[in-house]
Amino acid sequence: MQNRSSEFKPDPIKTCDLQRAASRYIKDWLSNIKIGMSLEIATTLGDIWGSLIAAYIYSIDLFQVIFIIFGIVLCINRSYLHRIQENEEKQDKCRLDR
Repeated sequence: MQNRSSEFKPDPIKTCDLQRAASRYIKDWLSNIKIGMSLEIATTLGDIWGSLIAAYIYSIDLFQVIFIIFGIVLCINRSYLHRIQENEEKQDKCRLDR
């Protein structure tokens, strides 16, 4: 039986290229580490707060509130997408009229 650790051998050229690409983005200021870290922390805190609020709402049997909020968000999103679609159709008609 072969040693499983010897089966996987990463390609040193590809690994080196990835490291150079990452350092290149940082050197050229194409990625902002401070913004990335703050967004990561905000997302994690939002996840924690959301789960705590959901657990509280379910514990006091107000889970219908979540369904109502979800339905309202879906209706708003659908109306927004419908408005965008109508605008695109109007622009297409204007282009065809020319």
